[in-house]
Amino acid sequence: MSSTTTRRKDTRARFLSAAEQEFLASGYEGATIRRITARAGTSPATLHRLWGTKRELFMEVFRKRIEPIEIPQLRLFAHLQAALDAGEAVSPRAVIRALMDPFFQLGRSADPDARRGIQVFSRAVIEPAPEAQAIVLELIGPARTALYSLLQATIPGLRGEDFFLGLSCVFGCFLYPMGFGQRLAHDIDIDFDEIDWDRAADRITEFLQSGLLTLCRDPAGPKGLAEG
Repeated sequence: MSSTTTRRKDTRARFLSAAEQEFLASGYEGATIRRITARAGTSPATLHRLWGTKRELFMEVFRKRIEPIEIPQLRLFAHLQAALDAGEAVSPRAVIRALMDPFFQLGRSADPDARRGIQVFSRAVIEPAPEAQAIVLELIGPARTALYSLLQATIPGLRGEDFFLGLSCVFGCFLYPMGFGQRLAHDIDIDFDEIDWDRAADRITEFLQSGLLTLCRDPAGPKGLAEG
């Protein structure tokens, strides 16, 4: 490999790392080209030669962190869909576990880069900036569609607002514990680094399946509770 190629790769890596750091610190809108290039120690002109636009830069940033999670998710979802097509029983818990396992598996790694990947993924999925939302949707769209379809097939009675509420709970339990839970763990004196994420996935999926099925069986909500 020539010295020029090595320098170009090093420059790209610095830009990608700087973009991630600025995104985690300030969000998509706050991660300006000026701030990214200052952190990377190079010029805006160099960034534009490599990517052209901020959108293209963040397409690479987000793809790097989303694909290691989404590709195994899609593989697991396809396996479950094949089982349904063959007339086999598939539980909502199996669907939720297929969503969570690739994410939790990456988060169990002691590699600091894997931990940062979890943070970038989690922040990207909830990022409010419209341009960032469009990038993320383009990347996670196939997995999202497969998840919705599988949950509707395994809980056919859950529709409309209740399906929205159920999905909100699923996504919250998917993203928060590993993506944002360190502060909460500290607040309640739990060593975040010692959490058994295999057990956590079991407990979370059990909890979610129970809640979704309850919501489906009793769409009007619990009876007999005092109002006010």
